[in-house]
Amino acid sequence: MANHSSGKAHHQWKGGRRIGTNGYIVIWLPIGHHLRGKNGTGYEHRLVAEKKYGRRLRRNESVHHVDGNKQNNDPSNIVLCKSEAHHRVFHRTCGFNRQLPDEGNPIIECACGCGRAFTKYDKWHRPRKFWSGCRPGGQSHSQAKLDIVAVQKIKNHKGLMKDIALKFGVSRYTVGAIKSGRTWSKQK
Repeated sequence: MANHSSGKAHHQWKGGRRIGTNGYIVIWLPIGHHLRGKNGTGYEHRLVAEKKYGRRLRRNESVHHVDGNKQNNDPSNIVLCKSEAHHRVFHRTCGFNRQLPDEGNPIIECACGCGRAFTKYDKWHRPRKFWSGCRPGGQSHSQAKLDIVAVQKIKNHKGLMKDIALKFGVSRYTVGAIKSGRTWSKQK
């Protein structure tokens, strides 16, 4: 009859601590432990973080190693991040300029000088300097050439969108966008 012992009773037991394929230290955890995976192990850095902060980690929380060494699980080297997105901020390379987690999306003016206002970051969190169709040097499409006074007149004008578009020489889309505030911020 074969001996099917596990854990400390197994004949190949090496202390219950090893380096996983992802570079983190994996430790054997007792049955019923909340950090224990299906194979009976869990990550040491998560256990250290729980002891350091005095509470269980939430599912979405991530642990960051300050010195970048995944095997240095000293409590002074562990920082808790509230999400994976916040954790990725620590690993950004120089020149990475995408929108940070919890960072606002301010209204900016087009760098070509057309006066067009829009949100700084697009839906993929990439920063923008120019409105779509505008180019450095002031060359832009007719919609972007509207000045602040014309935008205010369009905003305040009553009537059908097609009539307003004809009167000001712009497209119905431009009129709708200005009236809804999608492309133009409130001008002072």
